[in-house]
Parts: sequence; structure tokens; C-alpha cells
Amino acid sequence: MINRILFSNEQLPAKARWYILTLIGLGLPLFLYCLHGTVTQSKPTWIILALLTILVTWFPFRIFAIKEHIWLTLADVFVFGAMFYFGALTAAVLAGLEAATFNFRTKTKRIYRSLFNVCQIVIVAFCVGNLLNFMQASDWTVPELAIPIIGIFCGAIYYILNTLTLMVAITLSSRESFHIIWSKNMKWLSLPVVEAFVAAAIFLFMRGTIPIY
Repeated sequence: MINRILFSNEQLPAKARWYILTLIGLGLPLFLYCLHGTVTQSKPTWIILALLTILVTWFPFRIFAIKEHIWLTLADVFVFGAMFYFGALTAAVLAGLEAATFNFRTKTKRIYRSLFNVCQIVIVAFCVGNLLNFMQASDWTVPELAIPIIGIFCGAIYYILNTLTLMVAITLSSRESFHIIWSKNMKWLSLPVVEAFVAAAIFLFMRGTIPIY
């Protein structure tokens, strides 16, 4: 999970406002849809992953080897766990809970920022979860040792979509170039992708071997 979203000022340009409102307009009903589907269709054990997601998001850990103040959580591990074991709906719910917990922990003051944080990652998790469902439902014959590659691929897509949706918001808000925004705000997002890759590969490889699911 990212530890900040930087906008240049509170008077957002028109394009930035429309972009943020569009994602909020799509993400809020999507979250409610996913929550309803999770509650009515998933096994109650999804609540355990939800509680763990909230817990690790509330207590991040510091990476001292980096000069910048970078904090990471293990929440994406549980989001991917939900994606592989419960499906796209539950993964989107956990991603939303992760973002909401992040908002409370960092005391995000602006409502639009809080809503954007939640809705943006809900959309990303829902899309990647459905991509995984499609790949698993296909008739492709995949060797056992190659199965983790699917998880790594989904982790890469998750990272790319998450980064791009955030960068568009910051670019439209700050009117700065792609390179400047990347170096100032986004280069540290490459760290969680390693976590996502590993989690995705492990969960997909171990699918069906963990009794709780």
C-alpha cells in the first residue's frame, strides 16, 4: 500500500477533478457490490483476512536502508490471498479496507482524497482479480512449476494499474511531467511490487493446501 498521495494544491484543475470524481463514481458502487457479494457468497473465513489486512495496515514497518521516510505494510499479501482463494469480489473489499485503514491512520483530512484512495485501489483489485479468474477458467494446460508465473504476472498488472491510476491523478493535479512525478512520488512504489510478486506466486502455488480456505 502506498504511504502518500501528493497533490500540488487544494484547488484542483478541472481535468483532475473530473478524473477523481469519475474514479470515485465508479469505485463506490463497485465496493458496495463487492461487499454484498463477499458477505453473501464467500465463506466466513474471509473475515480473518480482512482483520489481518486492517491490522498490518495500521502497523506498517519502516525501511531504514532508504534515506526517505518509507513505510510499508504486508496488506497486499492478504489482498492477493483473498484474490486467489476467494475471488475478485473479496480481494476488492480487502483492498478497500486497506485504503480506508490507511486514511484513518494518516488522518487524511480531505474527503475526496480519502474516497479516491479507497475507490482507486478497489477498481484495480477488482480488475486484476477478474483477470486471474479468466486465466484460471481457461482451458490452457499449465505445468505445475509454471503456475507461480501466473501469480507474478497478476502481481505485475496490479502494480502497473495501481501506479498508473495514481500518476494520472497527480499529473493532472500538479501539471508536472511524467519524469518529475515519478522521481518525486512514485519511484518508491517499486518496493511493494516485490512483495506483491512473491505473495502472488506463493498463494497461487499453495492453492488448495491451506485448510482455512
